[in-house]
Amino acid sequence: MAGPGRAPEYPGSCAPPRPRVALLFIPLFTPGSVVFRCALALPLGLLIAAWAMPRRRRHIGRRVLYASLAPASVFVLYMSCARPMPNP
Repeated sequence: MAGPGRAPEYPGSCAPPRPRVALLFIPLFTPGSVVFRCALALPLGLLIAAWAMPRRRRHIGRRVLYASLAPASVFVLYMSCARPMPNP
């Protein structure tokens, strides 16, 4: 419990967490970094592919599919890499 003048002992507070607790959170940032990079590259590629397709009637379905898969890919990437936070 945090008393007067002491920061609470949980990550995210102003005071650094105990070293043993801090080591628990380092592996949690790696999947977040991968998801962040892929969440930028994959949807951007899908949107560029949808935009670059010829504006012809036969490509309408494919263009809509690529454009709608872009936000769905962010959700799928997040759910595939999300892990519950450890309880220190």
